[in-house]
Amino acid sequence: MRDITSTLTSLTRPKLLIAAAKAAAPKYRRSRHLPQSLKTLGPVPRGALLMELIVLEESFDRRRRARDGHYSSVEQITVLTALLAEAGAFLAERQTPARRATLAVA
Repeated sequence: MRDITSTLTSLTRPKLLIAAAKAAAPKYRRSRHLPQSLKTLGPVPRGALLMELIVLEESFDRRRRARDGHYSSVEQITVLTALLAEAGAFLAERQTPARRATLAVA
């Protein structure tokens, strides 16, 4: 299994796609937007969810690069938005305990 953090930092996408996803990320609501990206949704750990989103977004990117007629920039932006928002929450969850320990020591 790939390391989520390194996978996220290695993503290279066109600036316009990233800008659109970043603009939409503050309005992202998991309960409302995630089912649009993933057709099935149950209680999934955030790490596993991120991997699903990464795989889905990579499939959109392959279609974009191949100039596939079934490619949808709107769908890719929707998935990128979910990926950015969920990644932000994932990284915040991972940093919180360490940050608390650092603050307690200081």
